[in-house]
Amino acid sequence: MPDMLCPPETRPNPHALRQVGILQRDGLLLIAHLAEATDRALADATPGGVSHAEMSLLTDPAEAVAGDPDRLDHLLRLVERLGRAAAPATTTTIRVTCGFLLGLGPDATREERGMVRALRWRLQAIRALLVAATALSIGLLMHVDDGRRTVGQLAAVRAELATVFSEMAKLDPATDWILAGPGLDAAAAAPPAPETPARSGPAAAPARPFIAYCEPDPAPAERNAPAATPLPAARDPHRLPAKATSQALCSQLAQLRLREAMTFTRLAAWNCRMVLLQPRNWRRWLSGAPATEERAHCLQPPVALHAPVTPADWERTELRTSAGITMLTGYLLPLLLGFIGGCVYVLRRTDDRIASWTLSARDGRLGIIRVTLAATLGGLLGLLFGTEAPVQFGGFSLSLAAWAFFLGYSLEPVLKLLDAVIDSVVGKLRPPAGTKPAPAAPLR
Repeated sequence: MPDMLCPPETRPNPHALRQVGILQRDGLLLIAHLAEATDRALADATPGGVSHAEMSLLTDPAEAVAGDPDRLDHLLRLVERLGRAAAPATTTTIRVTCGFLLGLGPDATREERGMVRALRWRLQAIRALLVAATALSIGLLMHVDDGRRTVGQLAAVRAELATVFSEMAKLDPATDWILAGPGLDAAAAAPPAPETPARSGPAAAPARPFIAYCEPDPAPAERNAPAATPLPAARDPHRLPAKATSQALCSQLAQLRLREAMTFTRLAAWNCRMVLLQPRNWRRWLSGAPATEERAHCLQPPVALHAPVTPADWERTELRTSAGITMLTGYLLPLLLGFIGGCVYVLRRTDDRIASWTLSARDGRLGIIRVTLAATLGGLLGLLFGTEAPVQFGGFSLSLAAWAFFLGYSLEPVLKLLDAVIDSVVGKLRPPAGTKPAPAAPLR
């Protein structure tokens, strides 16, 4: 009976009804979007506004519009005119942007919900990784700066020690020092008589070897004793400064040796932190290993040490510090800074897309691809340009980490330059046009 009332030739096509419903939905969405635009795009698209007849095309039942070719043609033209006025935004990007910011309505399709969900997940992952990479980079930069300062302080202490020893070598052992110790009488403790100057020539006496005559450092327990507690006298005879100049040099030498010991302590702590930064040792942090176990692990060298090197020497050597700084600044930090530059560009581009209502589902996939390429190229900078000196390019001299950040942020020019270099190299390897390859020699 229903088939008799609605013959096949007059029955509405379900696909046509669906398309008309989509056009009406898109037209209403474009009108709402253009009505909120600040550039009066709706007035430019439809001078005089949208007429009552045009609004009826968007609100009438789909069967009534699909069954009238003229009304369907007017609906197509209206939606096309509204779409041109909303460019570069489209109905899809408007829905995705609105869903990303405010969430989709109940009339959203499954495909639209899936696109918005995937876009949110990818962009939230990029934001979380950006925060983590930034915090890790700041921590590593502080670690590298601490290592550089410690190595520099060690070099400064050594230079000052060389200066003090040079000044002490100029002193006269006969007049600037006195011999002190248990069992020495006044005559022995008195400064020795000045020696006759040595004659120049073949019979000249050999120069006396230089010895830093200073009071030996007290033991740790004696160094920490109260000021009123008298220190025990030295057991062995030794020389003490007899003048203000020698006394000042001795005091300066003691302070420099103390600074040197403290600097070596900082080097040992830096090297230990570098060991614990290795992935194979992360479980020690997670398991909450005691400080004594971490200390023993820091003292354990990767190979057997040869005499006279001791585990303490291995722990505090500046060679390990310099190697660790080179590894961090040459490879790990450029990788992280390249990744950060890529993430910053993706978030900036997402903000621009949101402002223009052009956010699409593929922006999330393109963002992940971009940050992956940025991190990869940033990590390869150390292999391409070396890790010893800053990289000079375009009149600017910056570190590898700084160039890696700029590379990750502006990836397209770098990739175009790389393509041009590869094309020029491949072009030189290709045979000239019109050149036939030489025939292969026959097999015998």
